Amino acid sequence: MLIRDFSKHGLIPKIELETSSKEILKTFAINWLGVAFMPAMTSVREVQEKRLKKIDWAGADFSIYSQIFIHKDKHLNRAAEELIRLITETGKGCHKKGQRI
Repeated sequence: MLIRDFSKHGLIPKIELETSSKEILKTFAINWLGVAFMPAMTSVREVQEKRLKKIDWAGADFSIYSQIFIHKDKHLNRAAEELIRLITETGKGCHKKGQRI
C-alpha cells in the first residue's frame, strides 16, 4: 500500500529490509539506518524521549488488520471474554471460528 502510494507521486523507495517486527523497525530508525512506517501507538515512548520523530502521513489511509485465534477447546477467563466482546462490538469485519460476525 505504501509503495503504491509512493509510486503515484513518482517516488521509488530503495527497500533494504521489510519486517513486521515493530521493534526491529524502531531500532533501525533510531540508529539512522532508515525510515520506519508503523502505527503511531507503537512508538509513543520513543517519540516522547525524542529518539524518534513522528512525521504526519499526508498520503492515502491504510486499513490495518489484526487477527486473534482462540483454541476451540480452551477455557476463556473473564478478561479474554471481555476482549472478545469488545472486538466483536467495535471491530469491522470481525470473524469468529471462520464465520463472519
